[in-house]
Amino acid sequence: MAKRCLLVAALAALIAGGAFAESIFSAGGGLMFDGGRIGGVSGYGQSYDIDAFGFGAWVFADARFAELAIGFIGGPASMEGGAGFYPISERGSFFAMDLSLLGKFPFAIGAGNISLFPLLGIGYTVMLTVGGDFDLGDSSATDLSTFRIQFGGGADFDISESIFIRTSLLGAWRFPSRFTRDVASDLNTYFGSTGVSANGGFGVAVKVGVGFRF
Repeated sequence: MAKRCLLVAALAALIAGGAFAESIFSAGGGLMFDGGRIGGVSGYGQSYDIDAFGFGAWVFADARFAELAIGFIGGPASMEGGAGFYPISERGSFFAMDLSLLGKFPFAIGAGNISLFPLLGIGYTVMLTVGGDFDLGDSSATDLSTFRIQFGGGADFDISESIFIRTSLLGAWRFPSRFTRDVASDLNTYFGSTGVSANGGFGVAVKVGVGFRF
């Protein structure tokens, strides 16, 4: 009896291992949205926030427990707030490259044609251009680039053995950009203090795509 159980367990492990090896790599792409606060400055009566909301396309490479993705997004952006009695209201547009590396732990549900997975990882948004009324002074668009921590979940819906639909919803905390750090530093120099700080901000990303297993 013990030998039979051992044989069944070994066969199950081999079958699972074969399925794992068969579908360990995949790649694909689709559409994405990424938006939210990308930072700001506050302190000593100075307070303004920068928001951006982008739409675009992304591609990904997946090794079952990790997803590497690159996307290009563009859309409206704004800088709102005030410095004392001087209001700041600037509106424009942006175009950026989005990079992310996420760890994931997939598990099948139902008949096995749907997989759910939590996501946790890092990302970096490279701001390529900023247009409209944005006044960055001596800074460039890349100074608005941000590093972020990402968290959320996703799901794969099998269409066939080799084709699936991937969806994901991610929240993110963006760390202050070089632009906001420089502005805070300049204001602190002006006030002779350390009361002005650069702030990060929360954002959200939604992605939908088609994937192919190899």
